[in-house]
Amino acid sequence: MPTQQRVTSSPYPYPYPFFHLKYWLYFHPSIHFQGSNYKPQQWSSSWPTQACCSNPFLPCLSWSCPEYQKQAFLQFKSSVLAINSSLHTLDSWDSGSSHCLWDNVTCSSPSTSNSTSSVVIGLHLSNISAQLMPSNLLALLFFIRSLKVLDISHNSINGQIPALGFGNLSNLVHLDLSLNWFNGSIPPQLFLLRHLQYLDLGSNKLKGGPSPKVGSLQDLRMLNLSYNCLRGELPEEIGNLTKL
Repeated sequence: MPTQQRVTSSPYPYPYPFFHLKYWLYFHPSIHFQGSNYKPQQWSSSWPTQACCSNPFLPCLSWSCPEYQKQAFLQFKSSVLAINSSLHTLDSWDSGSSHCLWDNVTCSSPSTSNSTSSVVIGLHLSNISAQLMPSNLLALLFFIRSLKVLDISHNSINGQIPALGFGNLSNLVHLDLSLNWFNGSIPPQLFLLRHLQYLDLGSNKLKGGPSPKVGSLQDLRMLNLSYNCLRGELPEEIGNLTKL
């Protein structure tokens, strides 16, 4: 009798995705993962975007699903602790409790502890660590596409601003990257976040100048580029920002 071949419509390289985010990252072809360190090789629109699967015994496959968001945050915490083991700011980030009850996290339904119905809309991580941290540490946060507020200011984050990563957070209204050690140019992807009302890039080591695409931020009310190494003239498109 010929062997029956399993047929699946899943976009994953295996019939069923692993429940723990760490294992999914390990096997996904776009991720290089070793221990607690990870380096995204590329960003792809084919990463999990579909709705929660209908089979109740399989995990939710969407990054907007609360359980995946929780696992992403726990992996982020582990990576931060690997750099600064004395950190206590994220002590409330515990696998045994709802992530909506954690410090520094705001959910869509803050009045409930039901982690199956609330998604994260705010992450307030200002001044969590004085230790120098690489910018690729932020990789897992870029899966939380429901984010509207992201504050990672005053953290000594070093390296270039991950362009495609921040470009994935298309719902952002408030983004604060100030008081870090970001270097290189300002990625034009930041100026495609059309809902942004607050953008603070001050007190970094950024070079060059803002792209003409800055004029796309029609709702922007606050823009801080001070205390960087910027040179040249401002693009004339900045005149489109009439709400500043």
